[in-house]
Amino acid sequence: GQSREERMALWVELAAGNISFILTNPETLQQKSVLKKLAALNIGHAVIDEAHTVSEWGTTFRPSYLEVGRKLGQLRIGQITAFTATAASATIAHIKKYVFCSHPVHLIQGNPDRPNITYRIIPSLCKMQDLTSLTNQHAGMNRPIIIFCGTRKRAVQTAIRLRMRLQDNRIFYYHAGLSKEERKVIEEWFYSSEDGILCSTSAYGLGIDKPNIRSVIHTTLSSSVGAYLQETGRAGRDQQPAKTVMLLGVEDCEKSHIRSGSGNSNDSNDSNDSKNDQDYRESVLLSIFTNYEKCRRESLLAALSAEPEACFGCDVCSETLQHYAAGEKEIIKLIRKYPLKLTMHEASLILRGRYSLEVKQRKLYQFRGFGMLCGWILDDIEEALHGLIKVAILKSARKGPWKDLLRVKGCITCFNRSSSERFLDEFGSS
Repeated sequence: GQSREERMALWVELAAGNISFILTNPETLQQKSVLKKLAALNIGHAVIDEAHTVSEWGTTFRPSYLEVGRKLGQLRIGQITAFTATAASATIAHIKKYVFCSHPVHLIQGNPDRPNITYRIIPSLCKMQDLTSLTNQHAGMNRPIIIFCGTRKRAVQTAIRLRMRLQDNRIFYYHAGLSKEERKVIEEWFYSSEDGILCSTSAYGLGIDKPNIRSVIHTTLSSSVGAYLQETGRAGRDQQPAKTVMLLGVEDCEKSHIRSGSGNSNDSNDSNDSKNDQDYRESVLLSIFTNYEKCRRESLLAALSAEPEACFGCDVCSETLQHYAAGEKEIIKLIRKYPLKLTMHEASLILRGRYSLEVKQRKLYQFRGFGMLCGWILDDIEEALHGLIKVAILKSARKGPWKDLLRVKGCITCFNRSSSERFLDEFGSS
């Protein structure tokens, strides 16, 4: 982002010994002209901050991170140190390999536990509906809130849709694709905000230390356990209580079941196959989120080879597990009551419970269950129905006299397959 004149002025100041510290990135170190000038400066100490990104970003979208150690080795630096708040054994192995080029290192490890943070997993058939409920002023998720989204597009869409649904102008989005000036404006606004909501990619947080974030919500899976703890660790830096929620969607559970039956190797040291490595990291995180019996905190710390701590708050230990997604019971009750009687659109209209002209003409208000999801919008109900079809809890006939009509195919919740007995107890065996 520097102009040629700014860069030249910097080199003059460095050569004169007027500057003690410089900050750069791995991509700049790829330039031969930069390396040549740095080599003439007799650098005493190089520091790599957020060193977990060498492993997590270097094998995906920023390959220059894997060259950091080799480039620094050309500068005859007196000392090299690397820091990160969270690192699993595979990440540490990558840092040793790519930063220290497999030379002996002195490793100091602390416990990454944040006792003031509570962890909760919420199964979701429609994440926008659940986000709307969670971020409502009376929902118990205290502000300021960060909502982590998997892509730039999703961050923008989430912010816009939440603004409309909540009628709240204290909601903005943030990602690396914004201009430097735009990012600065958003950063300053959110830093000083006491009740704002920021919909962001993982770009927010590195180098930004807002102390009073009270809640973090994930709409998509983090890239690893370490990344998840980094992102949830944006909350409660003032040591006051903070809450985190992971919205576990149908697509996440479907991914989990596919991987569990695929026979993939659990060899996390295969750094030459970045896709397998990333799949393994995500599968470890998914196994923690889909385990309804083991403490979340203990599992997260174990994944980082850290000593287990007394749990100060998770949905398993507090026995506040949410076994079913919002709307799941209501939808299944309706379809079980009227098998092969309703299309997806008709079921959505009944569940929503609005007396529209179409509802009156078809006499849909006569169905038992009319209005069970009266607080939902029609698109959200249809998304939930699609999700249940996708995981084979519901089935829609494709042909014949029952074409497009719904019936219940599965008899267990798609989010917690160990809860089939509870499901049958609640819904009956008919």
